[in-house]
Amino acid sequence: MFKHTFLSVICCTLLAACGGSSSGNSSDQTSSGGQGSSSSDGQESVSVPLDSQFYGLWTYADVAYVAVAKDTVTVFTHDLEKDCYDSGLFTVDASTETSLTSTDVETGEQATSKFAFVDDYLSIEEEGEVLYFQQAGLFNPTPSCGSYHDVTEVEVALDLSFLPPYVVINRDAQDTGKVEYDYAIRFDVNKSGILDAGDVALIIRHFKSDAEYPNNHSLAITELEGDIWSYMPRHQQDVIASEHTNTELNSVQVEQSGNRLTFIIDPGQHALLAHINEETPVQISTFINYPEPEAEVISEWSDGPWNWSSKLHQDALPDSGFTQPNFYSDMLIDDAAADLIQGESMWVDITSVKFTFTK
Repeated sequence: MFKHTFLSVICCTLLAACGGSSSGNSSDQTSSGGQGSSSSDGQESVSVPLDSQFYGLWTYADVAYVAVAKDTVTVFTHDLEKDCYDSGLFTVDASTETSLTSTDVETGEQATSKFAFVDDYLSIEEEGEVLYFQQAGLFNPTPSCGSYHDVTEVEVALDLSFLPPYVVINRDAQDTGKVEYDYAIRFDVNKSGILDAGDVALIIRHFKSDAEYPNNHSLAITELEGDIWSYMPRHQQDVIASEHTNTELNSVQVEQSGNRLTFIIDPGQHALLAHINEETPVQISTFINYPEPEAEVISEWSDGPWNWSSKLHQDALPDSGFTQPNFYSDMLIDDAAADLIQGESMWVDITSVKFTFTK
């Protein structure tokens, strides 16, 4: 019987010699979380993390990639015939300094992998099969080869207490390089319970910069566009970084109607988005960094900087961790008004989020 391990995903997609058949710049950084431990006979055992020298993104002939982290392994394979990417998600159940036991998130199958270095190559062995990988740089697994759950479109409608028809970016009062606006939908696609390597997000994010817009420039928040961000391990470090490639292939359609922002997601756009469905844990967050708010009142607006005393404004749904769309009737999640994590801006105050999955 074909066993779905992360080496078998690579072998059976790319290497005919292995036999079998296939089944179908960084920003915020966090240290990865912990893991459980067990032995094959069901007895409790001491589990130590895989040595960090094995962490990072590795490539096999630039057609397969393995992202190894303390708690997860993520595999990407490039289907050369279709020119698209498949991905496999694996969570770590137990490990030693040179091996780990992982479970396929989609199939529940488990396997043990052994790690070593041969010259400058990372050697990964599973059930007698060995492949050799080199350090990889940033790559873009787009488009995907299709949804694992037959989802053709995901619509996320984010309602706020108030959202102005335009915002001001590259403000004189802001330091260059700082995030000014951030509206994000983050998916825990590997279902590990934390935001870690192998997860994916859709984010409207603007850093102050003179690269594209002048100072004190007004525009609709949707003109900043949404982008696909993936979470990947740093090379030989226990650090997870969010990354994205600034191309049209990674742009996500976002629309504004009154106080609502609607993200329209195509699971075929990115290999990690292909895992999203109604049961995928999700976290929604909003953030504004607005030093020295202006005192001028805009009478047509329900809220603005003249009402603010704080520099930072932030909200999240849920307040911590993740929730699932299918936990709620009609996949509509309500949030109490004026319950911000910090600040007082209605521009970040989440009132509800509704998910629509089209199959």
